[in-house]
Amino acid sequence: SLHDDNRPLFVGNLDPYTSQRELERLFERKGRLKKIEMKRGFAFVFYEDYRDARDAIRSFDGMEFGPDRRKMCVEVARGDGLIKRREDE
Repeated sequence: SLHDDNRPLFVGNLDPYTSQRELERLFERKGRLKKIEMKRGFAFVFYEDYRDARDAIRSFDGMEFGPDRRKMCVEVARGDGLIKRREDE
């Protein structure tokens, strides 16, 4: 569960030019962030408190975001955010 290891949120379907600051402004509405790891077209969002992360999933999953109003995908990341696949096997 999200509580066990405080995994980050996976945020997908982002415009590749989304800035870290834009994501911070949105996600910090739900609680204190530890950090955001930006990739191209997706990101990992780390909250201090897993309850805020759950709140963010409810609020932001499927929300239109960015210049072309893409529907964001927000869910608990698999693994630890470093994209390790071995644990999933």
